[in-house]
Amino acid sequence: PKLVEARELLARLALEGTDPEKAVEEADKALEIAPDALDAMAIRASVDLLDDKPTGWINRIYKTNPKYGEGHGIIGHFLVLNRRYEEGIEHYRKALELNPELWNVRAQLGINLMRLGKEEEARKELEACYENGRQGNSTVNSLRLLDSLKKYEAIRTPTTIIRMDKKEVELLKPFVQEELDRAMAAYEKKYQFKLNAPVQLELYPNHDDFAVRTMGMP
Repeated sequence: PKLVEARELLARLALEGTDPEKAVEEADKALEIAPDALDAMAIRASVDLLDDKPTGWINRIYKTNPKYGEGHGIIGHFLVLNRRYEEGIEHYRKALELNPELWNVRAQLGINLMRLGKEEEARKELEACYENGRQGNSTVNSLRLLDSLKKYEAIRTPTTIIRMDKKEVELLKPFVQEELDRAMAAYEKKYQFKLNAPVQLELYPNHDDFAVRTMGMP
């Protein structure tokens, strides 16, 4: 019952399972045993940020260990799980500012930059992992996918970016553009929300490429 790492792991699993109350309960048990339990603090911070509340837990992490970038890595992980990619990327960057050798964090930064269509910056981060011997499957697969994107063409309008295989552009472009415009109009009407950046739609004829694009793994 006094194994701090097990309590932190239970807190992490609870938050991944969208049970923030259980996550807080287990994180607090870890902190009762060890007030310097850094991962528990990061999970408490994640719960606050996911609930759009101000948090003092990040400052507490800094006071305990000002170089603990892993805390921002944990926060970034949970923001990304909840599709809050831009905020997650911001925390991945902060993690790397504190500790540039967090290679798993750097790989996740690269993969999530790809999700936002920032392929050039994504390649830089993923290649840094690869060149430093951190050649995990998701890193290698994502770099291969970036190489294969040379076979794709990007069709741009002021509000959309459609990327598809060059062999399919002539046939599919009119249908895909019409459907995407229709879908965007429907969502804007339903939610009374106007997007402030182009919507990027990607069509993959190869299923494994699609899997790598979304998850980093085939």
